[in-house]
Parts: sequence; structure tokens; C-alpha cells
Amino acid sequence: MEDFMDKLAPEIWPPGKRYGFCYGTSGAECHMKQGNPFGPFWNRFSVDFDKSVTYQNLHYSTNDPWARDQWNRKFPPGEYPVLAFMGAPAAFPVAQEDKVLQKYLIWSKPMAKQAEEFINRELPDGPWVAIHLRNGMDWVLPCC
Repeated sequence: MEDFMDKLAPEIWPPGKRYGFCYGTSGAECHMKQGNPFGPFWNRFSVDFDKSVTYQNLHYSTNDPWARDQWNRKFPPGEYPVLAFMGAPAAFPVAQEDKVLQKYLIWSKPMAKQAEEFINRELPDGPWVAIHLRNGMDWVLPCC
């Protein structure tokens, strides 16, 4: 993200053209920086959003040419070179056909070292299970 913001964003995603995308009805406000981790994440890169853009009746699939075509028609890359989403556009858990994309996620050496040290220091030997516990508005909205 640092490289993107330093090298590419000034040209393809400059202030004034930073749109935040969220699922919803037309005219809805995307609260891109509301809550944690959203606010701290965008603030770290000094990103303020100029406009909210909502989408509906579009689905996400890396293997569906129709879905890609619909996104490109609705949000042409020349007009929307960056799609910054409020949340993940894909379903959770990840679809089986999208699992192949995980090979492109490569942790930095310092992050991998920090994770390994935490595991060795804090977790017991043997098998264990990790969970992603949703909190705050992320918990209230889907659960209540």
C-alpha cells in the first residue's frame, strides 16, 4: 500500500477522485473511515474520500466473465481506476474457486517473524484453532 500511495496514487487516484465503494441503495453514504480498522487504516495513508459510490446487484467472482463484464460496464476503469471497498466484496468464507488467489498473499519477513514469535511464545504446543471475532458495528450490523 505504501508503494501504491507513493508511486501510483498521485497520478491515478489523486485527492478529489478518491471514491469509497459500498453495497447499498443509490444515494447511501459509505462510512469508509468509521470504526477500527477502517479509520486507522485509511488515516495511516492520509486518505480522505471525496464521494461515496454504492453498488448493488453485482456479485464477485474471479472466474465469471459475466461478473467481470458487469463491474467494468458499471464502473469503467478509465473513470474508476481504483475500487476502494468499505468491506470485502466477496463472500466469507472464501469460495473454493478463489482459494488459488491466496498464493499471491505473501507476508513480509518482519510480519512473518512477528507472527512466528507470537505463536511460539503465546500458544500451546499441538493443534489449535483461530477465529476471527467480529466486533463493534461489524458485529451489530450482520448479527442484530
